[in-house]
Order: sequence, then C-alpha cells, then structure tokens
Amino acid sequence: MSLISSKLVMEQGVPCVALADAARALGGTLQVDLARRILTITPGQGGVLNLNPSRLSTSLQPPVVGQKGVLLRMGGSVMFEEFERVLLRPSPLMPL
Repeated sequence: MSLISSKLVMEQGVPCVALADAARALGGTLQVDLARRILTITPGQGGVLNLNPSRLSTSLQPPVVGQKGVLLRMGGSVMFEEFERVLLRPSPLMPL
C-alpha cells in the first residue's frame, strides 16, 4: 500500500486511499469535476500512464453518466456506481 499512499482511510468499512495519491503514484495528476461527476487522471511529464488496457473502455465516445455513477478517466474510461460515495467528493478516495 505504501507504493500508492502512506495513508489508509476506512470509509464505512471500506479501506481507501486518496485518489490524488494514486494519481501521483501513476505519475499523473487528478482533476475533479463534481458537477459532471467526472474524475480525470492525466499523465505527467513522463508520458503515458502504464495501465492494463483490458480493464478500460477504449470507446472514443465517453459513456453517458446518469444520476448514479462516477466516470474515472485514465487513458480510457471506467464507470463506478458502487463506490460513488467515496469517489464523488472534493477530495475523492479510491476503494482498495
């Protein structure tokens, strides 16, 4: 866990780390758009994030985010519905 963050937070029984810490561990930065329910991790000066592309949507059209769910973009898009309570906040957390 210390490779991602030195702080573990328990949120309603779910272990989490700050999503900004996870973004830094990937060499990127985090942007939070609460109004549109979109979290974006962009690569740093080192270039493209190293991710497992099979876990990400590669569609050029962004998925439509309804009233439920949070969209996390990291070179692709991943939709979260179950953990929106920890992701959709000014300082989002990433469930482990």
